[in-house]
Amino acid sequence: MAAVDLHAVVEAITIAHGRLTLAGLLGSLGHYKEAECLLNGALTLSTKTLGPSHPVVAEVLDGYADLLFKMNRSSAAQQLRARSKAIATLGASHSYLWQ
Repeated sequence: MAAVDLHAVVEAITIAHGRLTLAGLLGSLGHYKEAECLLNGALTLSTKTLGPSHPVVAEVLDGYADLLFKMNRSSAAQQLRARSKAIATLGASHSYLWQ
């Protein structure tokens, strides 16, 4: 079993949440490209550091889907929302920290 770098995990979660919050604010102001850039970065970082089925990845996917719906990109938004829901169904029994 690989060792988990808890500092990297905490840092990735903090950065992802910060980018998600800022992207939500930017999106509400109509700065969609800037918001999308932040969300793309948050998704890349959280997926790489935490794994593709971590709950934080689901949060980022959900926020990204919200933005894409605002941008009238419904097809892409629905795909991200489906990925987010799939992660959520894994529930608390999923040992995402140890992947």
